[in-house]
Amino acid sequence: MAPSKWTTLAAVGVAAALGLWGAMDLFAALKQSPQRDQYRIEQTVARYLTAAAALPREARVIGYLSDSPYELPRGQVMFFTAQYALAPRLVAATADGQQWVLGNFAQPGDWSALGAPYGLRVERDLGNGVVLYRRAAAAR
Repeated sequence: MAPSKWTTLAAVGVAAALGLWGAMDLFAALKQSPQRDQYRIEQTVARYLTAAAALPREARVIGYLSDSPYELPRGQVMFFTAQYALAPRLVAATADGQQWVLGNFAQPGDWSALGAPYGLRVERDLGNGVVLYRRAAAAR
């Protein structure tokens, strides 16, 4: 025996009500616990926009220099965020061997002195701890 018209309508009504209840429950849960960017990656990516624009097109691999060691979570976040922001360029984990090097610093410092042991000179201080270095031998 086929279900009656009223049975079908009641089943559709119950399904719709359950769907609406589930959507409202999900909305309430998301509203109570918003996802936060605890490492401020969005802000950090914005720090590199000027660096990305200042690098020459032919610079496909960029070196990296930081005062936050990679072994610490903060250093890893800083490095991976720089890689993400400068893609499709590759960011190498070292300042050695590359003509262009991104300096990514959490603390104020003497940028020239920090780059000198690697044979780097400051090409541009982009502010907020972001510095573009260039290998001294290739400087203009």
